Parts: sequence; C-alpha cells; structure tokens
Amino acid sequence: MKSLILIIFFFYVIDTAAQEKSLPTLQENLDWIEYFKKIETKENQIDAIKSKVYSDTLFSEIGMVLHYSSDPAKHFCKTIFILRYKSYRFHLDITKNPNVETILRFINSENISGFEIDDQLGALYRNGKCAVVFLNCNKAIAKVARNVL
Repeated sequence: MKSLILIIFFFYVIDTAAQEKSLPTLQENLDWIEYFKKIETKENQIDAIKSKVYSDTLFSEIGMVLHYSSDPAKHFCKTIFILRYKSYRFHLDITKNPNVETILRFINSENISGFEIDDQLGALYRNGKCAVVFLNCNKAIAKVARNVL
C-alpha cells in the first residue's frame, strides 16, 4: 500500500513539473509583439491574440512587474489586451474575469476594425514596460462586452 501511494505521488510530482511554465519575460513579450506585427491577415492576428490571452491565464497575478530589472530576460510581465470602442475599455484578462471567454468567442474579423500597440501605456495599466494591445471593435461587440463584463 505504501509503495502504491509513493508511485502515485511520484507521478503527480512529475506531471506537475511538466505542466509548469516559466513566467513571461519582457523579452518574450517583445518577441510576441514583433511576431504579431508580421502577421498579414486580421483573422490570424485575432487567433494569435486569443491564443496569447489563453496562454497568459497560467499567470494570474503578474499584471504588475515582478522584477524591475533593466535586463529584458529578467523583467517579468505580460501583455495587456484591451477591447476598445470609443470611450469604452474592456480588459481581456480571463484571470481577472472568467466572462472574458464569452467575449473571445464573439471576437472575429467582422467586429474588429484594427489593432494598436502601445509600448508606453504599460505603466498606466500597472504593467511597467510591457505593451498594451488595443482591439478596436464595433458597437455590437462593445455592447456584448458591456453586458457580459
């Protein structure tokens, strides 16, 4: 019985270690922004954003910079995604609001008019030097976001 418990514990530890993901660094986020800028179609850009939002759910509380190093490899942060319509702003972070998943299902190339990347606004969103990506949307998706979020 002891050996069975030990074996189960061993596999649990291995599985947990295999799922562990390191915190995103400033350099990784800068690389992702450069990758994003090179994507040619709006559909693929939207897919990349959705994928990044979902992958960042592994890091719940690093909206703030965890390490103030000037070395991009040691400066931890994650990109902030904001759905924007006129004066409305909706933060697309599943860790802060699980209903963001509903909004992500509605986002497509028909209701997103474009994207803006701002490397300077990170401090306003408590995110240090990390980028903020705005998804400019139409009134319909803003209304859904306002009702859901």
